[in-house]
Amino acid sequence: MVLEELTSRQTVCISQQQGPGSRGCRLDSAALEHAVGLVEASLQDALDILILNRFGKQESEGRGFATTIAKAVDANIPVLIIINRDYAAAWHRFCGADGQVLKADPSEVNQWVDASLLAARSS
Repeated sequence: MVLEELTSRQTVCISQQQGPGSRGCRLDSAALEHAVGLVEASLQDALDILILNRFGKQESEGRGFATTIAKAVDANIPVLIIINRDYAAAWHRFCGADGQVLKADPSEVNQWVDASLLAARSS
């Protein structure tokens, strides 16, 4: 698994190689935290929107990008993130009534992005 921080274009491999015959991959927590640091640094660049690859196990446990998401929201930066269905309940606990769930429909996502950008610029 490779993450790319789009502002700096830096990539970080966040999976550990398990060797021949292994199934799946194992998360490299230190590499994930490095990626989190890159993204948090980009929050200082007055981002219009923060787009993250997913809200998953790490975030549901308060790790990974959980703090980054909170910092972006505190800075009035809209956050667009994919939610794994297995972690939907954790997402709702994390964001409360403030989170919106969109259909995986480009038109709906584009409308949300446009409205969120307009609202963020107005406040």
